[in-house]
Amino acid sequence: MLKGQASEDLLGTYEQERLPVARATVLNAFAHYVHRTEPSLSHLIEKFSVSEFPIEHVELAYRYHSKALPNDKIKEREMTEDPAIAVARPGSIAHHVLVDTPQANGVPISSFFGPTFVLFLGPEAQHWKAVATATDGQSTGLPGLKVQELVFDADSAFAKRYAVSRTDAVLVRPDGFVAWSSSYEVQDGRRPESIWAKVVKRVLCL
Repeated sequence: MLKGQASEDLLGTYEQERLPVARATVLNAFAHYVHRTEPSLSHLIEKFSVSEFPIEHVELAYRYHSKALPNDKIKEREMTEDPAIAVARPGSIAHHVLVDTPQANGVPISSFFGPTFVLFLGPEAQHWKAVATATDGQSTGLPGLKVQELVFDADSAFAKRYAVSRTDAVLVRPDGFVAWSSSYEVQDGRRPESIWAKVVKRVLCL
């Protein structure tokens, strides 16, 4: 935003995404404290409508919701999931899996995360690479975008935990959260160019 590459509205998504998770985390911790140590305060759990979650759900599989997350097919607004079976989708933590690339096998997906967006591609997702990058490898719309091609295996942890096929692409934000996944895009005949333009506009709040 300071460099003029995103709208000032993007700053507002910080609270939209993080405040509900922070509030739920604190209330969840309070509920656990009451149950274990001070049952005389149990009436407060009902008074403040505290929703309780297993600790690992809150810590490892919480999800964000904001206007910066393109999620046309995701109407439900669950805040947490079971990390053992959670599927990475827009707003989700980019779950840890080992991936294979043309250069190396068994690479932690988090090793590709950094200060920029990363677009992960299946072997038949070159159409997404084409619309996301311009000539000379410079990103179109997303500053400093990195493109990482993956060797695809339908039985791999990546395919299952990210719900993708050979033709899909997954965009991960610099904070390690999934910004967009083509597998969750509404299939209504739109061209990849128009879909990508919409994605960029949403994630940068333009």
